[in-house]
Amino acid sequence: QYAFLKLILYIALPQYLKAIEKTRMTEGIAIAKAVGQAQQRYYLLTGQYTNDINDLDISLSGTMRHFNIHIGPSNEVVRANRGVLLERLPLRYTIVYCMKNDSIWCGASSSGYGKRGPESVALCASLGGIKGNPADLGCATERSENYKL
Repeated sequence: QYAFLKLILYIALPQYLKAIEKTRMTEGIAIAKAVGQAQQRYYLLTGQYTNDINDLDISLSGTMRHFNIHIGPSNEVVRANRGVLLERLPLRYTIVYCMKNDSIWCGASSSGYGKRGPESVALCASLGGIKGNPADLGCATERSENYKL
């Protein structure tokens, strides 16, 4: 009886964790876009971008526990980085909001990070994005495999 339950958990748990992570990804998309739009408002007011998220007119309290947000004045992008080791599902990916063309990208590295590479790339691809090169649009995810969402 316990062996059967263990088997069910062994099969179902990875799929459940992937579904949870896809939800986290949509959260990262929303956060990156909100921060990017706040960055654009800051630019309209001051004529420059900021690299301090506290300068922006946005409150992210409680929303940033799953991502590290990085903004920079020189490249006009917002990066939401996620690195997590779930049960049998290690992941590392970046959600990028490009202010220049209002595009969202999911980037992952296909190699390195042990098993994280292929799993992370598959997760980015599962959001239905189109594989491409964001650098061609003046944007960079700092990852080798990129999908425009």
